[in-house]
Formats: sequence, structure tokens, C-alpha cells
Amino acid sequence: MEVRRHAPSGDDKHLTAEGREVVRRVRASLQPRYDALVVSPLVRSAETLEAMGFSGWTVDPGFDEMPESVRMFMPQAKAIAAEQSCQLLEAMVQVPQIWDLLRSVGERVLGGVRRVAGTLPEGGRALVISHGGSIEPAALLVMGGEMRLERIGGSLAGCEGALFAVEGDRVVGVEILRIPA
Repeated sequence: MEVRRHAPSGDDKHLTAEGREVVRRVRASLQPRYDALVVSPLVRSAETLEAMGFSGWTVDPGFDEMPESVRMFMPQAKAIAAEQSCQLLEAMVQVPQIWDLLRSVGERVLGGVRRVAGTLPEGGRALVISHGGSIEPAALLVMGGEMRLERIGGSLAGCEGALFAVEGDRVVGVEILRIPA
């Protein structure tokens, strides 16, 4: 099951021209057909799937962006990011209060992965469009739970994601999906 981050969006939460260009570049790496298409409740997720050429998706709140409980620590994380010249998600994992929250976000995403996988036919494939800051913790949990982004090559950019391997009701592996340069 592929879970990808939405394409870059603007302040209005809609895809930007840059976001549509990223979708164009990634489209060739997608499967021609999926048994299930799922998006988070936010419009930029549906716009990403639509720009990829798909229709007929379902909305699953399990793939929503980070909750408000995480965002309340953003000022502290932004200060760390500026001080250390690192990505925001890398700074967030350094804030002790955020670590447990990110872990719960990852568990929520993995719950969504298991839920969607349970609807697929044998050998079926799904494409889910979710959010950065949600996919990375889920991938790290599958890899053993240590919240160190360098284990997955850093934060995910727009349309990058993770390919989760599911057997029965267990997520048994993960591969990070990067966009070729």
C-alpha cells in the first residue's frame, strides 16, 4: 500500500503550479490501476489524486494531518529549526512533548493502513494521499519506533511517501518512496 504526501500547496491549501509539476514528475512511477484510492479530509489531498489522473476515492480521517495537540508546540519547533538550520519535522522530534504525539500520529496512520488493507482483494494495491509529519512517524514505527528521521532519509517532500507491506492485519515492512531527481 502506497501512502504518499500531497503535492505542494499554497497558503490557501490548494495545489500550487509547483505542486502540479511535482505530480507530473511522479505520475510515471505510479501503478496504472489501484484497487482502492483514499485521501485525507483536506482538499489538497483530493487535488493531488485528481492531478495524478485518478477519480473515485474515499475519504478516511485516519490519514489526516497532524492534530492541534502537535501544532501547539510549533513555535518551539520553528525556533529549533531556525537555530539548527534543519527541516521543521527534524526539529519537532527534538521537542520531548512532541515525540509521544508523533508516535500517536504514526499509530493512527498505521491503523488506517491496516483498515484499508483489510478491504483489498488478495494481492490488491491501494494509493493513499496523506500528509508530511504523519507518514514519517508511521514508517519509523514499522522500522522499530526510534524517531530519527535520518533513518528514512529525512522528511518527505511533496508526493514522496512510503510503501507499506501488510500481511493479514500486520504491517510487516516499509520502503520509502522518493521522487527521482
